[in-house]
Amino acid sequence: MAVVTADIVESKLRQWQTGVMSAAEVHDWAEKTFAVDSWEPESDAVNEVLAELDMLDMNLVTPDDIPALVAALRAKNFEALLSEYFSRIDFELRKSQLSAVPLYAPFCESKT
Repeated sequence: MAVVTADIVESKLRQWQTGVMSAAEVHDWAEKTFAVDSWEPESDAVNEVLAELDMLDMNLVTPDDIPALVAALRAKNFEALLSEYFSRIDFELRKSQLSAVPLYAPFCESKT
């Protein structure tokens, strides 16, 4: 079983940040890496960031979130760090900004 390290995840995040990878490519990679038998995360923090990337479409995670995700990779308090960070996001605004992006569009519909 291969180990997915913080360095590997950070590398994917940096590639996304610089436009080398798209959100869809990062999401696809995370789906193939998170909670599968062939990969094991090196830490709970890595596992949590992988989970965020695995659900980046439904959770509306964007490149704006990369600094917080990178910080969480090696943080002892990664859960609190991510929870506090994401609690400050205006997700209604994100929904309106991402509603035309195919990856995110299904999760941007109004519930009214």
